[in-house]
Amino acid sequence: MATRATWLAPALVLATSIGACSLYDTTGPPLADAALLVYAICLVLTPALLFAWLRARGASLAAAAVAAPCVAVAWVAKEFWELSAVFSAGETLYYFFNPVSLGLFATCAFQMASAELVARRRAGRPLRGPALVLAGILALGGATALAARGSGGRELFYAYVSLHARLFGG
Repeated sequence: MATRATWLAPALVLATSIGACSLYDTTGPPLADAALLVYAICLVLTPALLFAWLRARGASLAAAAVAAPCVAVAWVAKEFWELSAVFSAGETLYYFFNPVSLGLFATCAFQMASAELVARRRAGRPLRGPALVLAGILALGGATALAARGSGGRELFYAYVSLHARLFGG
């Protein structure tokens, strides 16, 4: 069973990423570059590392899956907040379907599925039931990465921008 101290980890990671992002926005180049590096590490590595850490301390699969992408959720919320000051509610909502935002959440799912499968394999638990869903997430992530590798996802982003122009003008 997860302890109260276990739930401090997502809060600390989130606070670190928010602090680094704030530092990046308010300081000059040397400190801003270091802050951006800390923020990027939190954004990219948190899902796998925090998920594995929470699961190792007894958190349920659902609880760890909700807590682990905390930095990604905070980043998207920050982007929504900033966009809502400039764009209409519809355009701000449309931003959620940006390939970067969706790709971030897909990467989080991919990392958490990888961490769970590795943990199950190490513990000698069978790979069935929810583990098969996790394996499916890994396969889908791998197929998506292979499909986008040649163009870097430019076609997907072009379709996104074209649809935006049709819906909102411009």
